[in-house]
Amino acid sequence: MKEQIFASYKDWVANQEMPNGKRSAILSALELFSKQGYDGTSTMAIAKHAGISQATIFKYFKTKQDLLKEILRPIVQNLLPNYKTEFLDSLPDKPTLKENVAFLVRDRYHFFGS
Repeated sequence: MKEQIFASYKDWVANQEMPNGKRSAILSALELFSKQGYDGTSTMAIAKHAGISQATIFKYFKTKQDLLKEILRPIVQNLLPNYKTEFLDSLPDKPTLKENVAFLVRDRYHFFGS
């Protein structure tokens, strides 16, 4: 496996050049989304957890969905492209679609579970 793109998402965010309010909103949203789910977390709860106003969240993100997209952006841009090649290289030459699908499910389950 390739070396880690970043060891911790929180460390990655901490090292990005951005206003503190935006950073606080991202980190708080990440924590609350993971604990309560996206639908179970309001922007008011994120603001309270981050110690910022709800207006600060909307200063940087038009919607809660935009905030989620900002959280996912570095993962999609940096992590997934690097693992795509590794995954495709490990894909066995299977004779049936059923076997290929079974491999895909097992491989990705192990990838995300580890």
